[in-house]
Amino acid sequence: MTRAVLVRSVAAPALALTACTSVLGLDPPSLAPCLDGGCDAAVHDAAVDSATDALDASAEAETSTDSGTLESSCAASDAAPDAIPAGVLCGGGCFGATYCTSPNPVCCQTTSDAGVTTYACTSSESACTGYPIVCANDDDCAGNDICCHFATKMTCDTTAACPTTDLVCRPGLPIDCPTGKACNVPAVNAGVTSPYYLCQP
Repeated sequence: MTRAVLVRSVAAPALALTACTSVLGLDPPSLAPCLDGGCDAAVHDAAVDSATDALDASAEAETSTDSGTLESSCAASDAAPDAIPAGVLCGGGCFGATYCTSPNPVCCQTTSDAGVTTYACTSSESACTGYPIVCANDDDCAGNDICCHFATKMTCDTTAACPTTDLVCRPGLPIDCPTGKACNVPAVNAGVTSPYYLCQP
């Protein structure tokens, strides 16, 4: 009697499973291979390591340099900061940012032989062994001068001396650019895509 009950209790779920499969057209449920002891721990660990390596490689690719040029996505800034500290913005984006004030008012962009770019405050343009940045927007300039991007430096100059496509600006502040232009193109300083932006059509 006990045996008959046992057979019936085991057979009932199997019958119900068969009914679900045939009536509803569903595949029978199953556990993931590693959850029911069906996979080798070493194989599982290797799969996890492979996935982790792929993620690491993807992250490195996003911030990698190619001949000293940083990915533009890394240099991009979503919006201007809520409060702008005094001094010239030095770095930003994927680079550490600080603000340069007296006695070191000039930001200096340098790139090592290994292709690593850094930004640091220096005392003057002549003290910078790389690309000097005297201004990061018009607010850093005196009088009617504007912040202009040149091949050898970013500095304050007259409107006549600075083409409007070389005007340095802050993303998220339309007032920095003339009508018809937007602050949406990173400036390339000494071959490096920088965290500074230019007004472009």
